[in-house]
Amino acid sequence: MVMKEIILKVCNDKIYFNPELSIPIQQTNIPKEHLTFRTHRDIFWKVEMLNYNTNDQLLNVSILDYNLSDGDGFTDQIPKKKVKQLIFKEFEWNKLEPLLTFYQESKLKQHMLIQPLAQFFDQEIAYFNIVNFNQNTPSSINQQIQYNQNVEPIKLDFRVFFSDLHFILGYATFKKYIKELDREVEFKIANDHILAEFDNIKSWFAKKLRIKKIRVSVTIVLTENGISETQALSDDIDEITPELIDSVKYERTYALSKATGISDLEKLLFTVDDIFSQIDSDNIERNVFNQSDENILNFFLQKKDIRNKRQLEYLAGNKQSENHKLRYTLNPDFGFLFMIEGPKYNHYVWELLNSNATYLWRINKGEREIELQFKIVEGAINTIRTNGRRKYKLAYQNNLPDKDFGFILIAHEEINSNPDDNFPKWKSRLNEQLT
Repeated sequence: MVMKEIILKVCNDKIYFNPELSIPIQQTNIPKEHLTFRTHRDIFWKVEMLNYNTNDQLLNVSILDYNLSDGDGFTDQIPKKKVKQLIFKEFEWNKLEPLLTFYQESKLKQHMLIQPLAQFFDQEIAYFNIVNFNQNTPSSINQQIQYNQNVEPIKLDFRVFFSDLHFILGYATFKKYIKELDREVEFKIANDHILAEFDNIKSWFAKKLRIKKIRVSVTIVLTENGISETQALSDDIDEITPELIDSVKYERTYALSKATGISDLEKLLFTVDDIFSQIDSDNIERNVFNQSDENILNFFLQKKDIRNKRQLEYLAGNKQSENHKLRYTLNPDFGFLFMIEGPKYNHYVWELLNSNATYLWRINKGEREIELQFKIVEGAINTIRTNGRRKYKLAYQNNLPDKDFGFILIAHEEINSNPDDNFPKWKSRLNEQLT
């Protein structure tokens, strides 16, 4: 059967007529240096063959469908004539742009979108036969056609330390000394899922992938004027998917409860804005995934073995002040410091993860600035951490505190035996203190 419509598979380095036959993208009118196609799924175009120039072996086509879903029929296509160059008619920008992960729009519109058809074409159409591809296909059809005789591609395989990568939007980049050129060359590995923010947490991706080095295959295209194009591919970088990114987010959040090596030994209370900086010694990670207090708390509440889950849910959902941020304690005890505004007092409730007791301080609302009140509570927590809660409670009782400051410890009574009965008792005792 003879067809005027064919299916092309579009990649960043080649345009495929079938799985075995392709031409380099440099042999088309697509300016590769000004754009990069997405790579997370295949791109198939349905095109109409317009003209074919026998002398130049040049095929002129017009794109009918930019987003062909399955490429059905692509594998069975075989050309009757040899195609050395491929020229696309004017592109539709609103259909092309969603297929790109990088582009220079002004350059594309200058070199690509207003592209006249090549002149002096035969009237004969370069039809494709739809047949089964088999071993009897002439070898000349299977071979890629070299367009520019000055191009001398260098192809190399090597490994690169993950720590030497630099993450930017849509790419992992690195520099490598190439002995064949006696110079250092920069390469980019495309991945639509990579964000620039991930550069600060590269070690987490390496840990999740269980690798110190990535495998890379590069191609360097040379002309008389030097390097005209570089391409780098890595199966390891391709494994950075939304699922893997979510798992890194999970691991980093879970690591908060295991944080060690705190850089500031005097600091015990952290907000969500600076909490992540405490789980890595270089102090540059910060809140990469823009996680909120609610997001972090819900992460831990989803775990089945949290004994004081209902207490934490109640404090977060019903009591935490909307005007102030939740604070966290990290090492040695991971927990949450809730701030509850009462009619007369500000109440600071420290609830440790999987704890058997609730610590509550109250401070007269008019006595001190909020940040100073947090400092007072931070000092109390430091005393508990150093001397234990019994000594702190005894010292508090012996010092006869004034009416503007108070402390109480609410035990989670019989929490392991009957938590359904315990929670209402705990809730009642808590609310008695919130004056």
